[in-house]
Amino acid sequence: MSTQSVKQFLAKAETAPDLQKRLKAIPKGGGQWTIAEIVKIAATAGFQFTPQDYEDAVNEVLTAKHAAGELNDAELALVSGGLMCVSSDGTTCLCCPNPKPKDPGTHPVMKM
Repeated sequence: MSTQSVKQFLAKAETAPDLQKRLKAIPKGGGQWTIAEIVKIAATAGFQFTPQDYEDAVNEVLTAKHAAGELNDAELALVSGGLMCVSSDGTTCLCCPNPKPKDPGTHPVMKM
């Protein structure tokens, strides 16, 4: 199990409508429960990793985006706190059908 498997799953999820649908159906804000549901969906799609692998991979991706200047400090804090979604292209959330707003404070997850 590794972060590489997580990254492969996330890449697959970006192009597979069935995976997108299943991921979008997971209620947000559930912390470890939400991650556990993602791990279950990944397993049914043939990707094996632990919740810790998932967290580590997400942190690696976000750190790389931040280093490349693709996320500002406020966005990084929001994402790492689970308050905002970002896809690998930085424009559309994987977990919801909302485009990434210019102002992170207007993201629907932030309005909860």
